[in-house]
Amino acid sequence: MPRPQASAPTPLLDAALRRAEAQEREQERLRREARAAASSLVPRPAASTTPTPSTTRALSGSLEKLASPKAPQVVVVASEPKPAVAGNASGSPTPTSPPAQKQSRSSAPKPAQATTPTADASLAWGANLATLKQIAQQSSREIRSVVLVLDDLPPFGIKALRLCREVHGFGSFEPLPTDVIKVGQPVLLYSELAGLRYQAHDDCFTSRLSSKVELISASSGTKVWERELGEVEDQCRSRRRDNYVSTRIRIASTVPPGSYRLRLSEIDLTAHQSTSAELPLSITR
Repeated sequence: MPRPQASAPTPLLDAALRRAEAQEREQERLRREARAAASSLVPRPAASTTPTPSTTRALSGSLEKLASPKAPQVVVVASEPKPAVAGNASGSPTPTSPPAQKQSRSSAPKPAQATTPTADASLAWGANLATLKQIAQQSSREIRSVVLVLDDLPPFGIKALRLCREVHGFGSFEPLPTDVIKVGQPVLLYSELAGLRYQAHDDCFTSRLSSKVELISASSGTKVWERELGEVEDQCRSRRRDNYVSTRIRIASTVPPGSYRLRLSEIDLTAHQSTSAELPLSITR
């Protein structure tokens, strides 16, 4: 039994996956630190309701680490004010008179307002966004390099072969309504290629192609006419993925009317590969 073939190594994709996993672990670590910092901010009864400088720095550090567009909302709960106590001559405490109604209203604690994202948090979010853009650009470069490798995997072949009246570009042509032509009638032979190999030279890519067309009798299978189309070299700044060949041909007038097969043969001179395709053709007087 044939042995199963091992899958082709994908070092670029593996490296991208490892970076993504490392980033997820780093984000999870930052979330745990933020939750620990937030749990340390649980308010305790105290004489003052104003957060201490150390508490403010801990909160700011958590915001910068998370770099989240929404800062965690912390509500400061004020403690109950204790009644004032004064001592007498004997040293025993003597309660003072209760404060006036107006004064008790002014001294009553007010509910703290929900905090809003600080300027530091906004700056941290902007820095994090810039980092994400750099990661995306690096990933795009790696994906493009993988695509260049995949371009060389498809086998060399002819995807489409048509007889046309006009050809405007790749996939843009006007085909003949039928496969019947007259002796000596000029036609355009259009073909689309897959897997054509390009070779990089400095700042351009080059491909070399050799073509030949043959006319074969449908009844006997013998070749009655052929024409060498020569070699074509294509140079471009960017590697082409939509390759086509358009050639004007004219069947010799010595070919008798009948049913034939028109065969187009292509040779990739860079990769040293060849392919061919056929289409039916009828010739009349």
